[in-house]
Amino acid sequence: MLLLALVAGPALADAKKPLTLELTLTDNLGFRHGSEWQAAGSPHVTTWWVRMPAPFFDGKKLTPAAEDFFYAQLYGPTWKNGNDDGSRYMPVEVKVRVLKDKEVAEKPWEAKKGKLTVYGPDGKVVEKL
Repeated sequence: MLLLALVAGPALADAKKPLTLELTLTDNLGFRHGSEWQAAGSPHVTTWWVRMPAPFFDGKKLTPAAEDFFYAQLYGPTWKNGNDDGSRYMPVEVKVRVLKDKEVAEKPWEAKKGKLTVYGPDGKVVEKL
């Protein structure tokens, strides 16, 4: 089961302004056991940063379409069907934090050797910073 939570962030005063989010994803690699997918090993935590149009976010969490979109970006377009070796990535939890303008200016992704991926209204990558 996937848990999706919002960690404290600023109010969404301007719904048209793109949002910069910090996404902290906990996932696991799983294998099919009968008709069920079961996790194998310990969970893995990854943090990534995205700037995206506000409609991808409902004020508390990613929309279901945005959630599927980001998993496809991370795991590949057929992630729900599993990998060639019979494994599948299994999202456990994603924490979403809206960054304030001051935090964005500080570029926290650089300190953690990450990138900020900027998406346009059509969901295509505009740039990576």
